[in-house]
Amino acid sequence: MTPHQLPASRTPASGFSSQRSIGPARRAPAAAPELRFPERRARGGRCGRGAARRWVTGGVSGSWSRMYTLLSGLYKYMFQRDEYCILILGLDNAGKTTFLEQTKTRFNKNYKGMSLSKITTTVGLNIGTIDVGKARLMFWDLGGQEELQSLWDKYYAESHGVIYVIDSTDEERLSESKRAFEKMITSEALEGVPILVLANKQDVETCLSIPDIKTAFSDCINKIGKRDCLTQACSALTGKGVNEGIEWMVKCVVRNIHRPPRKKDIT
Repeated sequence: MTPHQLPASRTPASGFSSQRSIGPARRAPAAAPELRFPERRARGGRCGRGAARRWVTGGVSGSWSRMYTLLSGLYKYMFQRDEYCILILGLDNAGKTTFLEQTKTRFNKNYKGMSLSKITTTVGLNIGTIDVGKARLMFWDLGGQEELQSLWDKYYAESHGVIYVIDSTDEERLSESKRAFEKMITSEALEGVPILVLANKQDVETCLSIPDIKTAFSDCINKIGKRDCLTQACSALTGKGVNEGIEWMVKCVVRNIHRPPRKKDIT
């Protein structure tokens, strides 16, 4: 080997070259970190798209709810009436059923009732309905025989008003009528319910006058309590005082907030 000749390179047994590289070794550039953004979530932990869908659905649902409320109110205004239940009470032969028939004839244009002269004593219950303005009155005419008076209080809780009919021509039974009236007005189930007292059969010359009736019932004044009460002359046979009595009752039951009406479809 000459002085200027370099020795031949040897390959170690490992197979790697023993020749050293000149200069420091360069490392491969590190990969840029992957940017991860957290998923946007709606309240409650669900994704935003679902939340948006639910928001739209909720908005539509709310609109339908308001629309339903509006249509429901319109339906009730156009096709429903406030219904009030009115009891017609009094002794037998006082003229209760005649008064009911006269009322239906006067307030129902197409009603063809029975002949008033053929009406007999009620045993049980007669029912009648009339419309006055936006109010509907349903009458329950109950029998006035002594054995039937025990059934009166079964209807008190559902009633909105009472029409008590007195036979002003039968002075002998006036005290009996007073006792029935007194028992009725002291019932707690009728507290605050308006009462119309009709002195019926005023078309008969020998009848008792309104002052006479009020004097006979004067002991009941303190038991009437805080309620609307009117004593009025009436003739169920001729119709005298019928309209006035019904119109008064309608005003009283409508303004009585303690007994709201029932809602009934107009038929």
